[in-house]
Amino acid sequence: MRKELDKLIQISMMTSIVVVLEKALEGIPNVQLTVVLLMAFIYFLTLPEALLLATAYTLLDILLGGISLYAIPMIIAWNFFALIVYLAKGKLKTLLIIGFIYPIFYSILLGLPYIYSLNLDIRAYFIADIPFTLVFMIANVLTIIWLYPIITKTLSNYIGVNK
Repeated sequence: MRKELDKLIQISMMTSIVVVLEKALEGIPNVQLTVVLLMAFIYFLTLPEALLLATAYTLLDILLGGISLYAIPMIIAWNFFALIVYLAKGKLKTLLIIGFIYPIFYSILLGLPYIYSLNLDIRAYFIADIPFTLVFMIANVLTIIWLYPIITKTLSNYIGVNK
């Protein structure tokens, strides 16, 4: 019982760190530490724990940002992210590929409800989103290269080696 409670507290703290740093950087569109932090945290979690982290983060982000058509696609997108990051566990090259490609998937998934509900031109929507997606992609790659090894090494001293 104590071990499960400790793990839930740990996941709550991880969620808080991700949300606080995301909110601190929200003035710069699509530049955030969310991807690299989730990758580093997931390295130390089981798959159910990783999905719990992704869900808790997403729900908190939705509550703080406002419920919109993005809610369901965000839950799907971040849980898919947690799954593929868990499967790539610690493989830096694979994580870099995920960090580069994920923004495209995220953009498509979050754009579809708005395109459909507002009857928008799909090409115009995604062309307008290119600069934001590119910033998201570049920020992910740079933060993964620069921060992922440092964060995982530091966390391993506190959390321990992945079980």
